[in-house]
Amino acid sequence: MSNKTRVLNVRVVGFSAPERQMLNSIFLLSVAPARQIGYKLWNPEAGIAPDMYLLDGDSESAVASWQATFASTSDRTLVVGAKNLDLGVASASRPLGLKVVGAMDRLAIALKNVQETAPRCPPTPRRPPRRRSPTWPCGRTPR
Repeated sequence: MSNKTRVLNVRVVGFSAPERQMLNSIFLLSVAPARQIGYKLWNPEAGIAPDMYLLDGDSESAVASWQATFASTSDRTLVVGAKNLDLGVASASRPLGLKVVGAMDRLAIALKNVQETAPRCPPTPRRPPRRRSPTWPCGRTPR
């Protein structure tokens, strides 16, 4: 078993300033060496897509923003709160804490399992180089 923590980038949609601070603290603690899965706030400047979305289901403005921009990511979205639980593939109730981290862990494991069992496209076969048949200057092929 490896001691390396797999760190997932999480895009947070909604939440109040104190809740975002709490999430940031939770994410910092989650990358402890004893854990297999850790989290960090997604940084748009990193040039990579978020691995997971955390949506404040109780905030109508956050839900509207998520529906307009990120609805195609519902398979990677954890909804926190008591409303709009059907928008994501997983949900957790408030307050923020271990229940949310546990739900994130379960979603991260499910995402990893989907990636590992997803059918992979076979490699594109390379065409052998074309052999050019000799032609006569008149364009006919010799026999």
